[in-house]
Amino acid sequence: MSTLLELALLGTADAPPDLPILTGTGVDALIAQRADDPIERKVLLAAGSVAVLERAARLPTEAPPAPQPCPDEACPILPDSISRILVGLMRGEHRDLLPAALDSLGPRGYVLSPSASAALLRRVQPRSHDAVRPLLGARARWLAAHNPSWAWVLEAPGQTAADAVDLEAAKATWEEGTIAARARALRLLREHTPDDAIGLLFAGWTRETIKDRLRLLDVVGEALRPEDGRFLEHLVSNDRSQRVKDAARRLLVRAGGADLAERLLGYAVGCLRVEIPEAKKGGLVARVFGRSKAKQQLPPVLRVTPPNALDPAWEADGIQDVEPPGKRWGRKTHLLVQVLSLADPTAVASALGLDAQALVLAVQNDDVGVLVGQSEGALLHQQEPLCAMLWDRWQRMPEAERRKDQRAGDVQGRLLGGMSEDDRAERIVSLMTDADATLWWPPLAVVETTWPEAVGQRWVRLLDLHLRGVQGGESDGDAAALTWRSSLTSAGARLPVSCLAKAAALYEPTFEKSPRWSRALPEFKSRITTRLQLEEALAALPPAAGGSDP
Repeated sequence: MSTLLELALLGTADAPPDLPILTGTGVDALIAQRADDPIERKVLLAAGSVAVLERAARLPTEAPPAPQPCPDEACPILPDSISRILVGLMRGEHRDLLPAALDSLGPRGYVLSPSASAALLRRVQPRSHDAVRPLLGARARWLAAHNPSWAWVLEAPGQTAADAVDLEAAKATWEEGTIAARARALRLLREHTPDDAIGLLFAGWTRETIKDRLRLLDVVGEALRPEDGRFLEHLVSNDRSQRVKDAARRLLVRAGGADLAERLLGYAVGCLRVEIPEAKKGGLVARVFGRSKAKQQLPPVLRVTPPNALDPAWEADGIQDVEPPGKRWGRKTHLLVQVLSLADPTAVASALGLDAQALVLAVQNDDVGVLVGQSEGALLHQQEPLCAMLWDRWQRMPEAERRKDQRAGDVQGRLLGGMSEDDRAERIVSLMTDADATLWWPPLAVVETTWPEAVGQRWVRLLDLHLRGVQGGESDGDAAALTWRSSLTSAGARLPVSCLAKAAALYEPTFEKSPRWSRALPEFKSRITTRLQLEEALAALPPAAGGSDP
């Protein structure tokens, strides 16, 4: 036993002060020169010195094989002037302008420099992934192949992500990563090994928090497959959280859960009845012109008979006997609203002998809950044309009815998001009647993409009229003025490119006439100027091979 080990085990209390501390190394000579030091100090010096020597002399373990070098970049690199603008946006200088900038850059065939790509990979938000991919060159794809959290880079068209990404690394990320990284890994695994992905979900589901379970269900809902039905049915029956059960049930209906869909259809049809009013004879004008026997056909009317109590079968399918939000309608009606929110509204209309549009028009003005249920159902089943029809029906409701319930206002905004871009633009423009109108802003505020051309042109023209009116003495603090200022931030990021020059030249009232606009407009125009600088730099780029010149 070495002296050091013996002293470490037995202690130094009974050791003679002059006991030599020997290590068998060059350290012994150094310790001998400190004969007057306490033995405890000499032991510590010897132990520390031996540890340093052992670490210095230790042979390294065999290094893993070096990765293959990054291939050469085949695409032209964007100039520094454009990269600087993008990096500035990514670092927070008008960050919300980044999606519009990426949309302008994507089709041109250029890629970001390696340094700008690295900055973007660290900061880009998931909602911008599709716009970012075309700008990422060989270096970014090489990095993504070694980092599962960046695997989305390899999902670009033409890339075979399953070959380029280590799916075992993605599975490791699923087991050990943050929830954001695990969601990305799940998305990758569902695309390339869907059976493995479902198995991983089954295996670890009970260990997830409610928040994480809902986050992972969102990933499942991005690309539903029929084979997801068994997993979703399991959650509907067994999950310990009602919120998770409700989310899984909505996905199950969308995924083609035929049994559940058929039961919901039966519940809905059992409470609805279509009545065709008796046709009326022609009036005085018809009789004068010899058409006294002519009758006017009246449109069908939807009669609603909510259930008197919660049926056990309904309860087993997730319908709850609870107080409705805002108490706008009764508990009985709320049972039916929940059913309609899940059922396929087109299937309901067909079962009642009508097309979807006729059923929407048949809803009575005082049946707000039924219209809310139909709207939620159209959104859940992603029926774009029906979303447009329902939005039109909401506009024909008496304003007092539309404003009584918060959920009714919320669903109207989401219906705009559920319809096609052309339908959405047409309806928003119809609300932008003049510079004093305000009803156009709530539906436009929820649009998170570039505004349609017609909307952008109308916005710029009417705001210019409003600003000239303020200079002429009109109020800068009324509802219209507040609406216009509320829309500035969104407009700066979402106006189409064709409207930017006119937006930069908007009329500016003097400070004396409007201190409010004198503060708000310069910030807005600064954002527009940034976008114009980017567009001018892009216009100077020569076409890249394989790219397009928008």
